[in-house]
Amino acid sequence: MGANLLGETVMFGVAASLIIWEQTSRQYNLDDTIEKLKDETRELKAGIEKLQDDNENLKNRLNQVLAAGPKSKWRTESVSEGGGYNQQEDRQEDQVDEVGKEKIKVNMLKEART
Repeated sequence: MGANLLGETVMFGVAASLIIWEQTSRQYNLDDTIEKLKDETRELKAGIEKLQDDNENLKNRLNQVLAAGPKSKWRTESVSEGGGYNQQEDRQEDQVDEVGKEKIKVNMLKEART
């Protein structure tokens, strides 16, 4: 009976040691996984903030370009209320541009003659 008790005690001790070792190992692995996920979350948040900043900068640049009012099809005034492109306004702008170019040519010819 003493040998049986000693054998069972050894087996119980080994089994308990293995269970404790496995649980400790899992806890360390879990802690590592949690830390990796926290790092990834920080990186993703930083990436989102950078994208938001880039988006804001692009919006500002677009507003500056639109505010400069280039005479082109990109002007907001050239878009009709229905969302389509207003060709009549564009033709009028082109005519004004052509008249301006003609005036410049006439002035250049006058200067060349004198």
